[in-house]
Amino acid sequence: MVGGAGSQVLDARTAPAGDSSRAGVAIRIVLLILMALLLSNEVTRPVPSSMARLQDDLDAGRVTAMQIERPTPGDGAIQGRFTVRWDTGLLDFATQYEYRQADAGRATAPDQPDLDEAAGLAERARAAGVEVTEVAPMRGQVDTNGYLAHVFGGWVAVPGLFLAAGLLIALATGPQPRFATRWAWFWLASAIPLLWMVFLLTEPGPLWHGGRRAATGREPAPAGLEQDRRLRGGWAFIMAAIAAAVLANVPLPGFAGWHPLGS
Repeated sequence: MVGGAGSQVLDARTAPAGDSSRAGVAIRIVLLILMALLLSNEVTRPVPSSMARLQDDLDAGRVTAMQIERPTPGDGAIQGRFTVRWDTGLLDFATQYEYRQADAGRATAPDQPDLDEAAGLAERARAAGVEVTEVAPMRGQVDTNGYLAHVFGGWVAVPGLFLAAGLLIALATGPQPRFATRWAWFWLASAIPLLWMVFLLTEPGPLWHGGRRAATGREPAPAGLEQDRRLRGGWAFIMAAIAAAVLANVPLPGFAGWHPLGS
């Protein structure tokens, strides 16, 4: 039999294995909705790609529409990297090309000759039946944002800030997780942001079970200290570093987060 201070230690380390609080369940649902909305914005972003991929897609007839930033002769001397975005049906891709042009009538510097990595690209795409939209860099730019950011602009950052704050507060102040410690969840979810969704769905118990318990007000019995075999922060940090390095170049939203080993 354990009592007094021992009971307080037990309660502090092994909170109930399911969330019986109506407020807790509601917060998890709201955070999941916010995360789904922001994930939908990331899904509709163009996937970073290359000019070689664009050429291959044109050759294969996969390109259905293209937007490209193209300087005009009246822009004078201009140089830089300009964006091209293309649609292949299921996914959009985007990349940048190098452009360098001296003023008309002025000699080109020997060490910086004129360069246009997209020369003839728009004409070639039109010849293949692709709908091409040219955007003058001095007047606009190709949009590489997701759908929500395109519609609402910078306001899309507001739910992102609420989500980030809510996730950290839920992790720090909620019941003890079952599968990993708070620090372990923090490192893993920082490296692979989609794991925040797993955290909300499963910790400290399955969300669907927590909803039923919230309706009845019942709480499951806490687990004993001797059964505490959760993943710890140190091991989670190592796993997160390795996973982030492996997934850094995966062109899928939610997989590339904090990357401790560099880009």
